[in-house]
Amino acid sequence: HPGITAAPPKPVALDALVDFRERKDLMHFAGTATYRTTFTVTGAKPAVLSLGKVPTGLARVYLNGKDCGTVWCAPWEANISAAVKDGTNELEIRYINNWYNRLVGDCALPENERVTKSNLHYWNVERKPGQGAHRWKTLPTVYSGYSSFDPLQSCGLLGPVMVRQP
Repeated sequence: HPGITAAPPKPVALDALVDFRERKDLMHFAGTATYRTTFTVTGAKPAVLSLGKVPTGLARVYLNGKDCGTVWCAPWEANISAAVKDGTNELEIRYINNWYNRLVGDCALPENERVTKSNLHYWNVERKPGQGAHRWKTLPTVYSGYSSFDPLQSCGLLGPVMVRQP
């Protein structure tokens, strides 16, 4: 395989935190999504940034240009005490998800239009009426990979994202 040749996605401006599955332009996204915002604080040291609900992936937190660490599991919080300042603060969160949703999305595409290259098999299959999810029109000998009807994983920062004092 010559590698990934797809163009990077165009920037998307969000007015609120959403599950990527809810947006046609993000539902198969895999990679790093960068969230940016500003907020004002008065006398908030020490401080913790709570990311709220993060169903998959991990997040790298930067506040006022300072790296505050990687958040990869519950309780989805980063200590921002060394970076927070009185007044306006600039927050950047780099959320990285896995490639599951991209692989599922690629199953429905012709090989020359797929974004990912993998040694897994892609199955663009249809269920027969009345059969369960593991019965296909053409049943492969060995199932090794994803199918076009596999459910997508919830992903993205779902929040609420908030600053709190421990």
